[in-house]
Amino acid sequence: YVVADVHGYYEELITALTEKGFFEDKEPHKLIVCGDLFDTPTPSKADCDFVRNVLSSLSPIEVFIVCGNHDYMCSQSPFARQDYFSDNVHIFPCFEHSFTLKDTGAVIWGKSYSTSSITPSFSDCSFDESKINIMCFHGDLTFGSDYNIIKKEVLSSIPCNYAAFGHIHNGEVFDINKIKCAY
Repeated sequence: YVVADVHGYYEELITALTEKGFFEDKEPHKLIVCGDLFDTPTPSKADCDFVRNVLSSLSPIEVFIVCGNHDYMCSQSPFARQDYFSDNVHIFPCFEHSFTLKDTGAVIWGKSYSTSSITPSFSDCSFDESKINIMCFHGDLTFGSDYNIIKKEVLSSIPCNYAAFGHIHNGEVFDINKIKCAY
């Protein structure tokens, strides 16, 4: 399951996940958040505690979070605090990074924002083409945008199977070469 751009609408997120069967799904599954779970890099303590409690209650379901342009990782961010979230929650650092799923061997790649705009390339990453590679982004594919997370040409050259995007709120599903992509 992939979500993005919650912007503090946590009850709506829970409702949407419920409607899509997330909480009833008996198959092994994960939750990927492609940025802007919070609407600010320094959310209130109440918001932080609520989100932390909801995410920890999902255990043993793993949660993977890319920080976006609104909730970028700064020193006051809850995402920057080690041991703030439970062990089932994985926060992408502010450099290209991957997590390998223990149950499937699939690899989830991402990079969190450290300011309100970034442009990572992922071209120097070592991809194992024998595994399923999933890219998690927050940003758009528009050249010249402050939120141009990756160029289409670079994405099309990366050996990934799926790419999940946040930032654009249109719910579009599309292909770039053989890569299944969705906002």
